[in-house]
Amino acid sequence: MLAEGGVVLSYGQFYGPGTYNEDPPADPRVQIDRAAERTVELLDAPSGVIVITD
Repeated sequence: MLAEGGVVLSYGQFYGPGTYNEDPPADPRVQIDRAAERTVELLDAPSGVIVITD
């Protein structure tokens, strides 16, 4: 994927309404709405690996 100029997004455990974890789990974690916001922000990111956590 990276060789083709792609972006790899790695997330912590999702938490929040509608997820398995309603309350914050142990680290690494990311609130589901924030994960969605960051994903949209990174649509044009340069090639690489990005870790999304709180």
